[in-house]
Amino acid sequence: TFWLNRIAHKRGGYIGRGAEIAGIPSLPHGLHGIYISRYASIGAGCRIYQNVTIGQAGGLCAPQIGDGCLIGANAVLVGGIRVGNGVKIGAGAVVSEDVPAYATVVAQPPRVLVREIA
Repeated sequence: TFWLNRIAHKRGGYIGRGAEIAGIPSLPHGLHGIYISRYASIGAGCRIYQNVTIGQAGGLCAPQIGDGCLIGANAVLVGGIRVGNGVKIGAGAVVSEDVPAYATVVAQPPRVLVREIA
């Protein structure tokens, strides 16, 4: 992860030196805006899109991500959660609870707020 961290800094991202990453993850949009906590663990064959945060929440607890996961753009994974193998996390989803293997996580449905014009 040392070289990934150096490259990430040049591209506006951060990969903590203690982060455990099995193999080289697929980064379709490069390291743009990607933050990975130094306590995180990412399995082999994961695909991570731009502006993803894999962070800790208090203490040394960070996500443990299984093999073959897809993490969509602007997704946030936070805390000492476990994400099973083959999980798909949709763009903009905020994940703070464990996710079983081969599940799909999506963001809340959007709400349209209409302002009446006088």
